[in-house]
Amino acid sequence: MVGTFVLLLAAAVGYGIFNARRLNERGVEVYAVVTRVYSRTEYRNGPGPRGWKHRKKVTAYWLDFRFRVDTSEYEGKCRRSENLMTARAGDSLRVRYLPEDPRVNAPVHREEGSYVLKRTVRNKRRTR
Repeated sequence: MVGTFVLLLAAAVGYGIFNARRLNERGVEVYAVVTRVYSRTEYRNGPGPRGWKHRKKVTAYWLDFRFRVDTSEYEGKCRRSENLMTARAGDSLRVRYLPEDPRVNAPVHREEGSYVLKRTVRNKRRTR
């Protein structure tokens, strides 16, 4: 049973690495529209005091996006541990996808690890 779990975990990690390599080699870049930015509290198990297991509460930041290829629309999401709240719904996010399967996609990162975002111009409402 433990062996099966380890095998499935290794397969999932291997598939993620395989897709990341394909995206870097053959990926096409487009701008996607950010549809939602939110945070969620998650719990992780880790070492605690005196080696005991400890459930640690962490905040995970999520960003949902949508992009179009030809006449089809695709969605994606990404999770980060640092705050993504500087992004807003409606902003443009640079995304890389596989031409043969646009469902395989990921945001483009800068050298320092941040995402490539373009702000949308918003009209300020005037109060009278």
